Amino acid sequence: MPHRAVISASQSSDSFVLLKLGNPAEADSEADEELEVDYVFAATGYRRNAHEDMLSEVRDLLPEENMKENKFPVSRDYRVCYDEEKVDDKAGVWLQGCNEGTHGVSSFLPEFYVLE
Repeated sequence: MPHRAVISASQSSDSFVLLKLGNPAEADSEADEELEVDYVFAATGYRRNAHEDMLSEVRDLLPEENMKENKFPVSRDYRVCYDEEKVDDKAGVWLQGCNEGTHGVSSFLPEFYVLE
């Protein structure tokens, strides 16, 4: 159900969840719809820096200045920029946009799931 925002949620008399959904791009409240569901799951724990924990054992392969800053620098193609004297240029790790603060694959993950 794309382009929907949860306007309100309440419990029905028979213990279902009543969701009032609307399109945030439209101001017309008559276009809002009500949906009765069994469960609502809120996925609020996504971290954009999970790659730092996953790559912690190869942190010492970063350039010295980045080790001090505790950051994994990436090139335009999302390849982690390891120290060229420590890592062969034929080897590499590419991140799939998870390191981006404002865009990338992580921005398209839904904030909540509705199961009917």
